[in-house]
Amino acid sequence: MQPRNPCGTSTSLDPQRASEENPQYQRINEAWRFRRTQRERHALLNALRFAGLAPAVEHRFRTCGQDAYVYHSPSTDQYRIRSLQCGQRWCPACQHKRRSEFARWCLAAFDRDDRHPLKFITLTLRSCKLPLAEQINRLKRAFRKLRARALWRKAVSGGVAVVEVTWNAETGAWHPHIHILARADYIPQHNLARTWLSVTLSSRIVDIRAVRDRCDAIKYLGKYLGKAPLAQLADQPQALAEYITALRGARLVIRFGDMTKVEVDADITDDPHDWQPIGSLAAIILAARDGSTEALKLLNRLDRQIPWDADSLCPDQDYAPP
Repeated sequence: MQPRNPCGTSTSLDPQRASEENPQYQRINEAWRFRRTQRERHALLNALRFAGLAPAVEHRFRTCGQDAYVYHSPSTDQYRIRSLQCGQRWCPACQHKRRSEFARWCLAAFDRDDRHPLKFITLTLRSCKLPLAEQINRLKRAFRKLRARALWRKAVSGGVAVVEVTWNAETGAWHPHIHILARADYIPQHNLARTWLSVTLSSRIVDIRAVRDRCDAIKYLGKYLGKAPLAQLADQPQALAEYITALRGARLVIRFGDMTKVEVDADITDDPHDWQPIGSLAAIILAARDGSTEALKLLNRLDRQIPWDADSLCPDQDYAPP
């Protein structure tokens, strides 16, 4: 049986109608979606003034989280919120979904029945004052050259790489680097460092270690997907604007070798197909403010339930992708 609407009143399930009828709902929805990242959201809105992007991009970000409705799956007793989403890779609220989809793909691609050893590799570039977009392109070109070297071709069959960007507040310099999960045999670190130096001409700092737990490695790699240095750049609107524009259209996830041929079943998400609408999120929040115990319990559950957390995908070592 579908749970009762905790608002105690009928609620329009037409998002457009709700938006037009009650602008207060939109403010509440936005506050909920960015409830833990309000400072970052304000910093991004400020930086967008310097980014020179189309007005539609800012509009999508401003309306991210609007028209939010709560749904329930009777078969799994799970709840979810469906709302407008901007989908920007620098949006702190949209990062969770990207990481979830990436983690699920990795779980299927790096099948635990595959006995090929895995390695976690990090490649860095020496910090410099070049524009961030140029540094990212330089890093990816160097990684492409590395994959053509005999050392890499002999030991590595394939994998997936994620580009991460950090910011050094003391020097005011960007620091892009690549984190890689690869099917690879043993590679001496000093050999990898020497080869990396030969393709970058300036950088020899690398890290390579054997993966003992597949799920832990996927969680660790997923952390870097869309990980923006928002906290460090909150008071640097022009630097944050450069970050936003540099990432626009950039390919930050790189599949290589035999992983480019991996096809993952569309049903790998194991998402229930019986979602039923409960009511407007804003109406439920208002009901909780008015003292509804049922609404408050539902909000507490929604706040705790993070469906895009990688931990929920790999709860223990016995997890296997469907």
